[in-house]
Amino acid sequence: MIIRKKLNRFTDAVDNDNIVLDTVHNRKLDDKIKNNSIESNQDFNLNQLKEEKGFKLNENSIESANNQAFEIDISKTKLVQSTIARTYYSKCELSCDVSCKRSLILETSIEAALDWFSASLGLSRKTSKQKHEYYMQSTEHLHNVYIRAELTIQNSCISPNESYVRDIENAVKDTYTTNDKIQNLRQVSEKYGHFYAHSLFIGGAIIKDIEHTESLSENSTSKSTRAQVDIGPNLPNNTLRARVDVDITRENVNNMKFSNSNKEQNVRTIGGDELSYDDQDPSTLKPWIESLRKPITWKIIGYKKIYPLFELLDEELQKKVLKALGPRILKSGIEVARFNGDPGEFKPHICNLTSQIYEIKNIDQCQIFASIVSKEEDNVFSLHVDFEDRNPMLPVIVVHHIQWNDSRIKKFLKKIKNYYEAKLCWIIVGVPTSFDFEQIHHPLTLASGTYSASESENLCIVEIPNCESLNFNQTCVLCTCKLEATKTIQLTQPPPVQQIKYNPQDSKIVVGTHFTPCNKSACLFAYNFEKNFVYDETILQKMSLFFCAVDGKNSSQMHNYGQMCVEWHKSGNVYCGKNTEDKKTLSMLTDSLERPILVNQLFDNCSNCQHHGFININNSGKIIYGQLNKKQLKIANRIAFLSV
Repeated sequence: MIIRKKLNRFTDAVDNDNIVLDTVHNRKLDDKIKNNSIESNQDFNLNQLKEEKGFKLNENSIESANNQAFEIDISKTKLVQSTIARTYYSKCELSCDVSCKRSLILETSIEAALDWFSASLGLSRKTSKQKHEYYMQSTEHLHNVYIRAELTIQNSCISPNESYVRDIENAVKDTYTTNDKIQNLRQVSEKYGHFYAHSLFIGGAIIKDIEHTESLSENSTSKSTRAQVDIGPNLPNNTLRARVDVDITRENVNNMKFSNSNKEQNVRTIGGDELSYDDQDPSTLKPWIESLRKPITWKIIGYKKIYPLFELLDEELQKKVLKALGPRILKSGIEVARFNGDPGEFKPHICNLTSQIYEIKNIDQCQIFASIVSKEEDNVFSLHVDFEDRNPMLPVIVVHHIQWNDSRIKKFLKKIKNYYEAKLCWIIVGVPTSFDFEQIHHPLTLASGTYSASESENLCIVEIPNCESLNFNQTCVLCTCKLEATKTIQLTQPPPVQQIKYNPQDSKIVVGTHFTPCNKSACLFAYNFEKNFVYDETILQKMSLFFCAVDGKNSSQMHNYGQMCVEWHKSGNVYCGKNTEDKKTLSMLTDSLERPILVNQLFDNCSNCQHHGFININNSGKIIYGQLNKKQLKIANRIAFLSV
């Protein structure tokens, strides 16, 4: 495994939370196809496959697992002959240990895989201040790689062994809490590995490592951070680049002094007649290459097409693992909400998610959350989730323009040809239905659910159960009100417009919610366009809550979500809020207009669900609150935020 860091990008990255690592030098010296004759592939020793193990992700490396999780039926495997020689040179400069027990080539793009495991099992992050010995390493690699065949392992050829299955079953027992199950699965993955390869490169390789090490003493403040790591060289038909979410230390250093330097060279020969090659005698390279004509000398020198080990389990056990790992952000997006005509006559904007959710087979069991980023501070928008034709497989986000400044918006509309726009940010949260690496893009562990409201004195209250592990005073809590659907029809394509009997755009009410951390509950409310509170039981009974909270204990991402204190002041018919704590937090959220930003109103000691309104984000970095009733806001309140 090779990890390379681009030094001229390090300086710029230090000011950010992410240190970006990339290729410094990867100069191809030789790349040609040989036509040497090869003896029968039947002479290749397939028994090597019986020793194959999974790969595990450590803080700064990918290693071979200590225990075997699967068995390979070698009687069903087949070699595909491919005679390729490749020589390349690379240089590493890094400030962390790079150790890989399996000194072989990992030839595949594992960016999605690493994101998946980071999101599912998490990686440790910690900040420390200490005096310690610091090592600067520079490693040069010269690799001669000779691929003689490729071996593809079909699903029918590989199966989990009894030990792995037993440990997984014990890890996800119903008697454990969700947090315990995640910890148990981490331990199992540490023992057996996280992923395995379906395709193997066979042949020989000569690897020369020249490592330069300089040590120094320092006083430093170190902060672990997410990093991007490149692994390995280029091989046929693929670019061997992979991003690894690892803890690589970023240092702010005082009084740095080098005390020792060391140079060490190591040569490894994998495959071929290893005794015939002498790194001190270049003439011995040709005999070693000639020895690779005999398949009996071939070794496994590389891997591609990787999959999580969890996929080897039967369907029932896979479901238990997915449930234990919990909900994830399955989809996210941004779209423009446009309102045409005069403000008082605006019809709601309907964000139809049908085209986004075909691959989400359990969309009727997922939760949807959204927020508005507006252009002007005196425009406020409400939103809720509804369903076309009352079908839970056809969710839509309904956005109403509920407050505006008549004189300013009419002037604005006249200038921009009679329409107004705002940005709608949304995410879909749910339990994945498979271990698809491409399905997870956000390293957050979430607790989520859909809850029906209980009606009391014309109020709809939802109490959140089983939330003892969540810190509602610190983490991000998101809530969205939805109007219940009444039937489920599995769709293979969008229904024709003429078949839609219920269109949410015809909705005449505005529904919303806010969350009360001290009570661990949410309040739901409904109003008509005249801002009159709706007491209609037929409407109140249809209202339910989408809820989710970030599980900070099990999430690898430790920033871009949480709570902030907002200081409110009245401005016309709306409240404008500014962050009174970390001034960088809100600007960080609003600076990037390319990613979804979500906010949610929090009220503590809110008796009888008195505050009914909506919060939006403004392009200028303000939080906007528009009230539907006359209950005045306190000077300061907290809001929850999430930037994905």
